[in-house]
Amino acid sequence: MLRSVAAVAAGFVFMWSTVFVGGIVFGPRFVPRLAAWAFGGLLGGWLAARFAPHSGLRHAVALAFVVAGIATASFRAAPAGSAPPLGPSLAATAVAMACILAGGWLRASAGAPRT
Repeated sequence: MLRSVAAVAAGFVFMWSTVFVGGIVFGPRFVPRLAAWAFGGLLGGWLAARFAPHSGLRHAVALAFVVAGIATASFRAAPAGSAPPLGPSLAATAVAMACILAGGWLRASAGAPRT
């Protein structure tokens, strides 16, 4: 159980740090920041699946749910008028979740025995 939590946490920390650095480097430009979300999500999902003791894709799905929950909570917790526009926030979250699942699938399929 602890190793499963650590696998999801490792994927999240990698994704968060990639998005954070992308925000610093690219500033307010949306498309490059979206690329940072995609890159972070892909490798974060891959890491979660790689470090998982079993069922790597399930750990990537858990990471996608964690990211969706944090995105929803941060958007709802923002004071009125200070929240970012909903469209770009949803787009970034959707891209990140899709890339997390793609990264987890890539790792899970690479580790599967060939027949």
